[in-house]
Amino acid sequence: MFPDLAWWGYALYALPAVAGFALGARWMRDRLLGRQPQHHGAVMPVPSADREDRVLEAIDALRREISELAERQDFAERLLAQRSQAPHAEEAHTPV
Repeated sequence: MFPDLAWWGYALYALPAVAGFALGARWMRDRLLGRQPQHHGAVMPVPSADREDRVLEAIDALRREISELAERQDFAERLLAQRSQAPHAEEAHTPV
């Protein structure tokens, strides 16, 4: 079936299949991850001032939300600390 070749001859037969599999796997990974092919020397879009303003507003909103969450966490920690420091009242047992 195959001519009598050395090991490198069989490697040359397998090389196109291995290369095709590797390139296909890379293409599929990029497709599944949503990456776009990179073109070297392509012109990058210039960010607009409106887009920058929207990004800065979003960052400011995130900072406000994070500071509000930090305040809520501090409040909850203070309540838990007060509860653990307060002496435990004996539970009243009612006779049956």
